[in-house]
Amino acid sequence: MSAVNQNKVIPGASYQASGWVLSNPINYDLHLLITAGQLVYLLLEKSSGKVVLLQPVLFTGTLNREEWVKAIDAILENNSFLNNEFAEKKMCVFSPVFTIVPSGFSNPDVNRTLLAFNTVLRPGDEVMSEEVQGAGMSLIYAMPANLLQRLGTSFTGIHVQHALTGLLRFLLKQNDTRPNHLNLYIQSNSFQVIYIKDRVVWFCNSFAYSSPEDFMYHLLFACKQLHLEPEKLTLTLMGEILKESILFQLMLKYIRQIEFTKPYSGVQFGEDYSIPGHFFFNLFCI
Repeated sequence: MSAVNQNKVIPGASYQASGWVLSNPINYDLHLLITAGQLVYLLLEKSSGKVVLLQPVLFTGTLNREEWVKAIDAILENNSFLNNEFAEKKMCVFSPVFTIVPSGFSNPDVNRTLLAFNTVLRPGDEVMSEEVQGAGMSLIYAMPANLLQRLGTSFTGIHVQHALTGLLRFLLKQNDTRPNHLNLYIQSNSFQVIYIKDRVVWFCNSFAYSSPEDFMYHLLFACKQLHLEPEKLTLTLMGEILKESILFQLMLKYIRQIEFTKPYSGVQFGEDYSIPGHFFFNLFCI
């Protein structure tokens, strides 16, 4: 493994159920989320679906792709906890290089060409695809081949999917019929805008940002593309954002109706669970 500056990898605010200790890994499911800014792992009790552990590991500073893969490699090599034989292991990875097409268009022979229409592929990229169940569409995306190889070595047989696949499936099941409604998934350096109307994904795009003002420029531009008036818009927020943040307060200057998504209903949260329910939401949707 190539060396990585350990200062670029730091633990984030975590949760561990009161009095819980790992005694028999086969009684638990492991979920992992990897983004440009962090690796997060979640442990669920198999029998009850109760959250017993959630641990983010943050990548500090700006990492190029090689540094990012090295940082992930360092976490996997140095964290023996992740090597336990859990009942099931699932992983989602956010790649900004993606497109969505009708399911009938997706085919291993043409997916690379379809993806290259709207994105820039790099040497060493592996193109993958998965169907969003019940939506009649497929998500095609690129992942660094060396990262996939590393994940396959660390987690034999693990199911890896794009972080948007489970999230889109969840949102479509909600059947939210409100007009002028957008879903935003916010990360530390990018955010995803999802517009669903009549149970169809009309818009799903990711924007990189470096400041709150940069964020608002992209959001308002997306609203203009979708012919949505900000003053009539309702935003549902997911991901790593707090009401007290500068970013949230800036959004309020343009958009009055802003809400956080409710905690994921498919798992159980203990009374001592202290992490906001909208944080790491796609980790629960795998």
